Amino acid sequence: MTSEGVANQGWYLDSGATHHLTNVVQNLTVGKSYSGSEMLLVGNGKGLSITHTGYTYFYTSLGTLLHLTDMLC
Repeated sequence: MTSEGVANQGWYLDSGATHHLTNVVQNLTVGKSYSGSEMLLVGNGKGLSITHTGYTYFYTSLGTLLHLTDMLC
């Protein structure tokens, strides 16, 4: 978040990620509700609840299709 409290909506690549993350469920092309008990562990040691899982795809600036699977929201 910025100092003004507005979340940055950009995508940031992490080629070593086991899952891709989004905080906006509408970013999932296909998503379903998650009712499990697993949480996301973030850098400050806190756990964040997972509300949805799914996948998305979009075209890059080079015109290639990028398909992100194992997405968590």
